[in-house]
Amino acid sequence: MPGDHPSPDLLYRRFAPLRLVAHRLRSSPVPADTFFDPDDFMLMNWCRADRPTEISLFKHVDTRHYLNLDQAGDAYRYLPLDRADGDGPGRYVAHRSLRAALLDLGLWQLPWMRPEFGHHQHGSDWDHRWDRYEELNGISEEAAS
Repeated sequence: MPGDHPSPDLLYRRFAPLRLVAHRLRSSPVPADTFFDPDDFMLMNWCRADRPTEISLFKHVDTRHYLNLDQAGDAYRYLPLDRADGDGPGRYVAHRSLRAALLDLGLWQLPWMRPEFGHHQHGSDWDHRWDRYEELNGISEEAAS
């Protein structure tokens, strides 16, 4: 029935923050940034009633990690109030950088999840993927933590 589904314009606006991030990453020298595709995300706003309305929750279909963005494409992370179980109401705080949010997203692991990126494995299997962490992210693992 007409009206049962959001209009294409509304869907375009809802996913606009992901396109802003993709635009920022276009000239990035970091290999893992080339794996970023706005079409690889699900909009998960419905699953967190406690989220601020200006922040949208996007879940990556492969890594299953979230990228929380406002309309300007700025990234946020969720901090649960009860750190013991990670559940319950919490708060969203600005990520220290988009780079930090992308590291949390784990896109660097896509060469072992998707055949089209397999050439980035350079012979490493899943169990040895961490050997490629620094090269794919453009930083050392210690600097990321």
